[in-house]
Amino acid sequence: MDVRTVSPVIQAVKAFACALGALVFYARFKLPFALLLIAGNLVVVAVVAFEEIWPGGGASASALIFLCCGLAVFAVAMSYDLTDPERVTHRSA
Repeated sequence: MDVRTVSPVIQAVKAFACALGALVFYARFKLPFALLLIAGNLVVVAVVAFEEIWPGGGASASALIFLCCGLAVFAVAMSYDLTDPERVTHRSA
């Protein structure tokens, strides 16, 4: 099936389900790379939701949503990183 023929709502639901799966994986194993999967899938959900709310918003609107998502992911990643300033736990990996 071609990706362009899949409904955006279905794409968002799949991305959200993947984010939930990665969250369960992180809750069980506490491996930091799972946070990348969570963040990436939530960005996909946000972009698809934005496109559904404002179809044809243009390149500048898409750039703005990616900027907001990037800043949000960066802020969460920095707050996570600052929880282990001594680099003594597995979170520093």
